[in-house]
Amino acid sequence: DHTRKAKSEFWISKDKMNRTRGNMIYIVREDLKLKWSVNLSQKTYYEFPDQKEKREKERKGLYTYGINYEPQFEWKESKPDTQTVNGFRCHLVRLNGEADFAGTKIAIWICDDHTYPNAGKLNDLLLNSLSNKDEMIKVVEILKRYSQPLLVKLDEVCENAIAPTMSVTLTISEAGEIVAPPGIFNLPEGLTKSVN
Repeated sequence: DHTRKAKSEFWISKDKMNRTRGNMIYIVREDLKLKWSVNLSQKTYYEFPDQKEKREKERKGLYTYGINYEPQFEWKESKPDTQTVNGFRCHLVRLNGEADFAGTKIAIWICDDHTYPNAGKLNDLLLNSLSNKDEMIKVVEILKRYSQPLLVKLDEVCENAIAPTMSVTLTISEAGEIVAPPGIFNLPEGLTKSVN
């Protein structure tokens, strides 16, 4: 059993993002076209150019261990149900996708009654966890049916003939609009730059 649980805190602005998970910080500065990966325990950081367009073109299915296999699924979609997740009243949609050598089950909880201004960026973070481009396209298609969708929870179970079954669950526990702490989108002081 390789189950792992982790809690991340995200700070998101128009062109900046900070994700903190334990001693690791990941900062995206679209305004500077830079990304930083920080290891607080080692007091080091890596700096990368933010090549968003190139990254999207080169994206591969994570659960195929680098083998460039992108199944095209035949989708079956459930009728939306209603559930409350962490205080968000959501529309629950279940998807079942089948392809020649792969199968996937996805459940998404969508809230469209909220006041969160950066819902689109938060949705992107959850969507990037999906294992396959075809899955992402299908979920985005569903999100577009709602006027201001916030993806509150996402469950994915992937079965693939060339890799073990993979299961991912992501949940937003809390979201709101508040003033970010000073310097949250900057590199912490006292770090050493690492070079690949």
